[in-house]
Amino acid sequence: MTATDTGQSKRGRKLSDGGARARFYHEVCLAHLARIIKVDLKSELFSYHLDERALTHARLMDGKLLLVTNAPDFAPAEVIKRYKSLADIERGFRVLMRIPLIVTGHGVARFKL
Repeated sequence: MTATDTGQSKRGRKLSDGGARARFYHEVCLAHLARIIKVDLKSELFSYHLDERALTHARLMDGKLLLVTNAPDFAPAEVIKRYKSLADIERGFRVLMRIPLIVTGHGVARFKL
């Protein structure tokens, strides 16, 4: 339970219906859920509905990764192989960045091993 649920007020003015509607819509957009949660900004009372078709589509795509390439001459298996090899390269960079670096002069640096 939050403080407002228990009746404790906070500083500042309370939101109007329009302000609450706008704040909810803003949060929905920030969460990238505007395709699923449709907020009626023009109604007198606060209202929204779920787009069931968009929700079903989002559930089907959840956990999927879509690779798009501009190299049409590569086979799909080759694209996936090269994508997975990027993880090894990034892991190497992370290890390299953890090694302490000592700056010994202007523009001169060496790794402390």
